[in-house]
Amino acid sequence: MVEITRFKDIKHKKRVKCVVCEEGIDTPTLLLPNFPITGVYIDKKPEEKIGFLNQEFFLCKNCGHGQILNVIDPEILYGESYSFKTSESNTARIANDNFISFINNQIGYQELDIIIEIGCSDLYLLHSLKNKSKRLIGIDPILKEKGGEYKIGKIKIIGDFLENIDLKEYSKLEKTAVICSHTLEHLENPKSILKKLLNELGDKTLFFFHFPSLDGLLKNKRFDQIFHQHLNYFSRHSFEYLLDSLDEELTSLKHNSNYWGSLFVSFRKKMTCGKQKSYFEKISPEEFLKEYNLFRKRMGEINNHIESNRIIWGYGAGLMVPSIAYNLGTNLEKWKGILDDNPSKENRFYINLPVQIKNSEHADLKESSVVITAVDNSRRILQKLIGYNPEEIILLNGFL
Repeated sequence: MVEITRFKDIKHKKRVKCVVCEEGIDTPTLLLPNFPITGVYIDKKPEEKIGFLNQEFFLCKNCGHGQILNVIDPEILYGESYSFKTSESNTARIANDNFISFINNQIGYQELDIIIEIGCSDLYLLHSLKNKSKRLIGIDPILKEKGGEYKIGKIKIIGDFLENIDLKEYSKLEKTAVICSHTLEHLENPKSILKKLLNELGDKTLFFFHFPSLDGLLKNKRFDQIFHQHLNYFSRHSFEYLLDSLDEELTSLKHNSNYWGSLFVSFRKKMTCGKQKSYFEKISPEEFLKEYNLFRKRMGEINNHIESNRIIWGYGAGLMVPSIAYNLGTNLEKWKGILDDNPSKENRFYINLPVQIKNSEHADLKESSVVITAVDNSRRILQKLIGYNPEEIILLNGFL
């Protein structure tokens, strides 16, 4: 049961500087008034307007890093209402399988002394890599309700924030790897977290990170991917800037364009002294705004078309539907519902939208307009929707 009251007057704090270069932040690049919380499902139609907080997006002119201003209390975002698990998301599993291949290509056939995962969630990565290391440790505060430290096979679980954990006992191990998938973007102070890891682990430690990139967001025109849970929006340039400031060097980078326009990166302590040359162009606020304005124009045109139709359905009750509705400029009240085949979501609502989630078996779509609302699953959903033969199928991002 979701505790509704925590989403009425949402606890938060404001940032005052760029988390990468530490320059002060001044004029916001985007103003996002009454911005919705995403990914919170409830059993009844919301009776009042809750789950909103004013937000601002800043793109640093100095280092090209993107970040949001207001940081919501993690207990609100990742408490009992947090619903994402890698093992339950087909696209997330595929993305992490690709990340595992990236890691294996770097490690080769050697057996590591220890693998430490930051933000281990449901242990999908650690289970997949358990034959690559003598020991494995997973760290994630969302697992704290299972009680402190415990083991699953050879995997040790620590349900706490990294800031509270001393890793110095592992500093003398020769073959250490730190892995982190889709966690860096959620951290309030990513630079301090990296500093802690670098200070407490050995100089030969290999780091493998996977996170959404600002470059991919712009390329794919996916501004609906700006939301409260992602505090940071690293560009290739700003991440390289961050590594250089910490005396680390990038050793490999690969694009994962099919999942959040993300990056696979590996890095380690610099082998030579001096500032590392930047290989990536910095994104300017002007370039960012140009693409954003084109995105909002397109979303407005789509919404004008949709709302002129008689029967409208969404397909895919993904976490990001409230963000999509916000960018369309509607609360979806004219829609018949959001179709989804996950039984755990059937008949539920989003905390801030009056539209119900229904199983696709309950709908006759032949005279309907259907909007694919789980954008990252568009290819798979499109194949299924064609079999239902709706009057039209609407893609929000314009391409697959």
